[in-house]
Amino acid sequence: MIPEYKKDTVFFSSYFAKDDVNGIYSKVKAILDENGVANGLLRNTADYWARDYMPVQADTNRFIGYVYGPDYLVGQDKFLTNYHQVTSSLKVDKDISEMNVVIDGGNIVVAGDGKVIMTEKIFSENPEIERNNLLQILQSEFQNEVIILPWDRIDRYGHTDGIVRAVDETTVLINLSVFPKRYAQKMRKTLSAHYKVVDLELHSEHPNSWAYINSIQTEKVIIIPGFGDKNDITVLEQYNRLFSSYEDRIYMIEMGDFPEEYGGALNCLTWTVKRNKGFCKEVDYKGQNFHQD
Repeated sequence: MIPEYKKDTVFFSSYFAKDDVNGIYSKVKAILDENGVANGLLRNTADYWARDYMPVQADTNRFIGYVYGPDYLVGQDKFLTNYHQVTSSLKVDKDISEMNVVIDGGNIVVAGDGKVIMTEKIFSENPEIERNNLLQILQSEFQNEVIILPWDRIDRYGHTDGIVRAVDETTVLINLSVFPKRYAQKMRKTLSAHYKVVDLELHSEHPNSWAYINSIQTEKVIIIPGFGDKNDITVLEQYNRLFSSYEDRIYMIEMGDFPEEYGGALNCLTWTVKRNKGFCKEVDYKGQNFHQD
């Protein structure tokens, strides 16, 4: 499994790029272009998001698809993107294996050692599969261990991409401040059994502080959501200390009320990949930006 810091290409939903809410797409694209990070648009998307339904990349030539049908979209089929309609223009269909398991891509975080971190919501979404059998299926497909965090059901999404981010092969950055104490303690204990755990430093509590973890990361840049308050400075300083190899390539863009209004941030809005030579005929392998519209 490929962690975010080894990826080199960023895709947005063409739907989101067209609306460019709060100028977020334009701001991110300008940073990606400035740093030579290839970026493009996904066609045939049903909403602003990209992470939740797109296949997860296991290695350079293998993607894993799944059933995208989260419970929070029951009765709202117009928001269900069929990833096959999206990937058909990217020339990756032949590289996709498919699991008959309901998964939400925001509930897949790949750690630096390739392990996959998910919440227990994966079991709620697949009640017909016995827990141990489901874990075996996931670990067989991912070809690595799956770490399961407890799920606070007040969080209807149950995603891990607002909880934890890989720093390197042995360290993860977490934000548990938005969870009740009993859930936070269980999450910390589970993650500490595998990694050095570093807490996100905040100047003050903020209900949307999960978005600081929900950043964009490639091998060249990190882009963090901001809110225009004192926490932004504290978080940016910590990212610069933790990810010191990204010197002068860590950015923060203000997202306004977008995370609160729409329920997602930068990681949710993007599909990141590590390209191979057969990936998308329009890719410029010199690192220039490209489009898929």
